[in-house]
Amino acid sequence: DYGKQAGTLYRKGPDGMQSVDIPTEKGDQLEHELRAFVDCVRTRGEPVVSGEQGYQALQLAADICHAIETNPS
Repeated sequence: DYGKQAGTLYRKGPDGMQSVDIPTEKGDQLEHELRAFVDCVRTRGEPVVSGEQGYQALQLAADICHAIETNPS
């Protein structure tokens, strides 16, 4: 939940859906991401998430959206 800055993972278990709270870092995530990017540029460091990993995450999100749109049940 972006507004509450909280994360929850839902899993289908033998007794139905189960939820697990995920620890999150409070604060402005876009600012945190931009600061990390600038730090990598300044120090020529490696980002936490590579471009390839970012692309794969975006592709997965697009695939999930497509599956939801085509299989609403």
